[in-house]
Amino acid sequence: MLPDQPKVSVVSPVFNRADIVHKTIDSVIGQSYQNWELLLVDDGSTDNVQEIIKNKYGNEPRISFTRRNREPKSASSCRNIGAENAKGDYLIFLDSDDWLEPFCLEQRVKVVVSNPDLDFAVFPFRFLNHHGEYVPNAFNFSHGTDPLINFLSNKSYWAIMCPIWKKSFFFEIGGFNAKFSRYQDPEIHIRALTHPGVNYKMCLDFQSDTICIPSVKKQSFDFALDIFQSLNLLIPQTHLSLEKAKKADLIKYMNGYLSEWLRILAHTNFNDGILKKTNEILILFQKYGVISKFMMTIHKSKIMMVVLPIKILRKIYIQLLHLT
Repeated sequence: MLPDQPKVSVVSPVFNRADIVHKTIDSVIGQSYQNWELLLVDDGSTDNVQEIIKNKYGNEPRISFTRRNREPKSASSCRNIGAENAKGDYLIFLDSDDWLEPFCLEQRVKVVVSNPDLDFAVFPFRFLNHHGEYVPNAFNFSHGTDPLINFLSNKSYWAIMCPIWKKSFFFEIGGFNAKFSRYQDPEIHIRALTHPGVNYKMCLDFQSDTICIPSVKKQSFDFALDIFQSLNLLIPQTHLSLEKAKKADLIKYMNGYLSEWLRILAHTNFNDGILKKTNEILILFQKYGVISKFMMTIHKSKIMMVVLPIKILRKIYIQLLHLT
């Protein structure tokens, strides 16, 4: 193999994808650049996805299927396991319901071969909307072109499959943090972008080379608990990373994560359990300098202005039920 044709390891976590995983696999097989391997790591599927993969792709030596062999159960654990077993010099993480365009690997390899000092390079993607239309994704420039500020702001700047990582750098930053049940994407990208001496390239003018199928967020009590747990990890960790990078003043941009939490509070109809955790979240954001004590008081006042009428109406409704 020529030195300018490095092997690319594509890692895909799999969980109950028997009906659609073939699209992901076929998109890798159909690449114009052929020096690749695909590592499928199962996260405890209960369907027949393994049988389907074995029957259809068992004769393709570049495709492997393994099961997660450690806790916790998560896509991040599967991604790390795949990366640990990867033989390539470069990594791409592709969810098992997303696809590569046929020219994806060729386009990316040309960039990293021409820029061997890059730790990672990022490419545009497009997504399939609810109308079944493919829509080019415009990188979110809400706060300028600094991707770190956009990730800190909880603005989706690029998706999980957009970077091609130098494998050595991926392990240098510690891989994915499997403790996060939510925010895995911004967590690793914030950590990468604040890593000392990081060298990356945003290929904004290149063709979109991946297709993302957006997942629907479940505004449920369990979803809120996952967000709560992840925020309690993300805020102090990011605060420390920014301090080490001498960018502590950027912590204020994480107010976007608080806004999302408050929307979840509303979607859960101001559930009493989530309401109690909201007070903890406000204290967390104030403790690490995302918001001031004054703003914390303002948020609490706004919440109570809504919650008190809701509680009164609930009591009235219950009393009316007793009268019927």
